[in-house]
Amino acid sequence: MKIVEGCASDIGSVRESNQDRVCCMRFDQGGESIGLFAVCDGIGGLEHGEIASSLLTDHMKEWFENLISWVDIGKTEPAILFSHLKDAAESWNEELCRWRAEHNVKTGSTMSLLLLVQRRYYIIHVGDSRVYRYRENFLEQLTTDNSVARLTNGKMKAYLNNYVGKQEQLWFQALEGTVEKADLFIVCSDGLYHHLLPQDLEALDNRRCQDDLNRLCANLVQTMMQRGEKDNISVCLALAE
Repeated sequence: MKIVEGCASDIGSVRESNQDRVCCMRFDQGGESIGLFAVCDGIGGLEHGEIASSLLTDHMKEWFENLISWVDIGKTEPAILFSHLKDAAESWNEELCRWRAEHNVKTGSTMSLLLLVQRRYYIIHVGDSRVYRYRENFLEQLTTDNSVARLTNGKMKAYLNNYVGKQEQLWFQALEGTVEKADLFIVCSDGLYHHLLPQDLEALDNRRCQDDLNRLCANLVQTMMQRGEKDNISVCLALAE
């Protein structure tokens, strides 16, 4: 399986800082690709959300760089990689909790993380960022938002009830499945999906290159802003060939 990827992140039209962080990494070996794609959104109602999201994506990049120093993509068992990645995610949460306690602040981040290898996908998900799959003109949300609905001032509103850094034991959604040729995976913050439509992805075909995917990501960000999105907006696209 070959992978083509692209990403974009923008502060948006209202926020004073961008608390989103993106990880978009691919390694090619012998005609095969392995890729790690993630969006982490610092919790806006807490302190230093940008530090929390940066800590997570920095560790992801370190994990991936270590992986490609020894991995044999065609022979390594993907399930073992996924097990190692889940252990790593738990350690990242523990480190964020220690940082939070040392600095006496309340902070945290969402984490939607996608690993693609050997025609398989693996997801670790915490919070309300999302992973979608776009297949044959159908957009499917693979992850489930960690949120609860509450009545506030006469209106039902969704509130985040789980995130990385909330507590020392990390509760996360772990998903896996098969990848078909031309599957497009979308990893994004809530700033993107509030106004995302399936037809926004119709500009893509399976002959697109990395420059095209980066351009599509940038166009998606601009489209969401034109539709009235005020939050930070981040997206990774990963196309399986």
